Amino acid sequence: MQALTREERILAEQNYPLIYMTLREAHLSEEFYDAAVLPYLQAVQEYCRAEEQRRSSFEEYARQEIRRALASYLRKENARRKEAIICSLEKLKNTPSKAP
Repeated sequence: MQALTREERILAEQNYPLIYMTLREAHLSEEFYDAAVLPYLQAVQEYCRAEEQRRSSFEEYARQEIRRALASYLRKENARRKEAIICSLEKLKNTPSKAP
């Protein structure tokens, strides 16, 4: 990601509450802020730099990009947790039991 231009910084500063609004709508805590802020800043840049992004409002576009990134993040986290559980169960299965 490149440094924000002056126009992009102003847009980002004026609209940063969208991050918290989107987290609340998704019933996610502020713990997920880090997963949302980079996609938000990327949306700022894309909106300012690409004419085709301006067909919708910035708010609509940014929220869509944040939701998409959060969904991807949550899918990866769920897959990672499932993998950890499977590994733990396999360890238990392969551990010799101690006879009393």
